[in-house]
Amino acid sequence: MGGEGEGDVTTQSGLGFGDLLTNTVVQTYNAGKPVWSCCWCLDNSTYVYAGLSNGSVLVYDTRDTSTHVQELQPLRSRCPVASLCYVPHAASSTFPCGGLIAGSLEGGCFWEQTNETTYRPHVLPLENTGCIDIQVEVDSRHCLVTYRPGRSNPSLRCVLMALTRTPLQDSTQPPSCSCSTVQTFSAGSSCKLLTKNAVFRNPDGTGTLVCAGDEASSSTMVWDAGSGSLLQKLPADLPVLDISPFTVNGKHFLASLTEKMLKLYRWE
Repeated sequence: MGGEGEGDVTTQSGLGFGDLLTNTVVQTYNAGKPVWSCCWCLDNSTYVYAGLSNGSVLVYDTRDTSTHVQELQPLRSRCPVASLCYVPHAASSTFPCGGLIAGSLEGGCFWEQTNETTYRPHVLPLENTGCIDIQVEVDSRHCLVTYRPGRSNPSLRCVLMALTRTPLQDSTQPPSCSCSTVQTFSAGSSCKLLTKNAVFRNPDGTGTLVCAGDEASSSTMVWDAGSGSLLQKLPADLPVLDISPFTVNGKHFLASLTEKMLKLYRWE
């Protein structure tokens, strides 16, 4: 969300902003290529990012209604950017950096935002095949990387990773950013969709929860990130497409979206 009543949507070759209160599109951009993913900048809500089918990420300033203001070129392959998420700057001893994590089927890159217009790329040590989604828990500085089943791993896997920055060793070289595995969660053997999963702080204040859609059982799996134990399996009518936690009037909810239904669960 970019502000009260404001949302973003991707179209075949563009990006649009809609007013959720009136259900109307208020601004659109022509990206020139199919848009696979998008997210807002959590350090400055006037900026939004669009991941394209050719591996590039376009940076938009919503105050400029004509076109994008910057393009982040892929470092390796031109695989479509299936996932985008923003890590805001924070007073963290292990990972104070802010920037954009771009994920594709062939890996991931953290674009560290050093100032308003400069991004420094760091290739993340992810598997080089099967990554379909990356989400971030901003307080703990952890990211959740989802891999589809493959020859070596027959199940859908969600890998919780800690974002880290190496200390400055040489004044001529900037610190490098990376990530390391904390916990791995496995679901079913089917994965035809690019489901958006979730990692977030437990509403009771103890630890972190991981939620992922399981196509094989058409359900939402809920794990405790610390112990790795499965807490709940929430049934759905069809395979889950998107999972999102939110809070209203001090009450905590989890939304689970399929092609035909939106289910809301309240934390108790």
